[in-house]
Amino acid sequence: MSLGIPHLREQEMYFANGCDIRDQKALLPDEHGRPAQRLPADVASELAHGSDPRVRHYKWFSVGDHAHEVVLSYFFRCSRQGTCLFVESSRFVLTPLTEEHRAIDALTMTPPVTAVLRLAIASAIVAPYYIIRALLRIARHLRDIVNDQLHATTHATPSIRICCSITASAARCGNDSAARCSPTTSS
Repeated sequence: MSLGIPHLREQEMYFANGCDIRDQKALLPDEHGRPAQRLPADVASELAHGSDPRVRHYKWFSVGDHAHEVVLSYFFRCSRQGTCLFVESSRFVLTPLTEEHRAIDALTMTPPVTAVLRLAIASAIVAPYYIIRALLRIARHLRDIVNDQLHATTHATPSIRICCSITASAARCGNDSAARCSPTTSS
């Protein structure tokens, strides 16, 4: 279809909510992935001429001017419900980008060799520091665990054997220090 308008583009567009089309493998091959970007002709024809509320078919017209700096887009949707025809139209204008947003166009997909070398040298310098720091933290943590264990064993209550020997010694000497050591005091 040609309307004689320069730079006119026309395309069929289908929009759907992924939750609504989980059971339709032609539209959503992987329920955790993106929808199909190309539809088989029979599925597209069925959706274009049907009135499935889950999938909306739009005819997209786009006109770009000033080296496609300004783009005007129209989306048209026609649907029939019973004897009624509904026509929906949405229009959008894409305005030129500011200069600060054009910086992305100057980036390349592969970084230059100098940037890679800079990162490699920086990593070689910094990596040993982080390794030594990690090892010192592990050593400090182990030292704290050992100190806690030693502290726990030196301040523990005496064993029954030690208490019994202290009690027996104190009874022979007539000393009352046995009361402090015995696990149960009797009156």
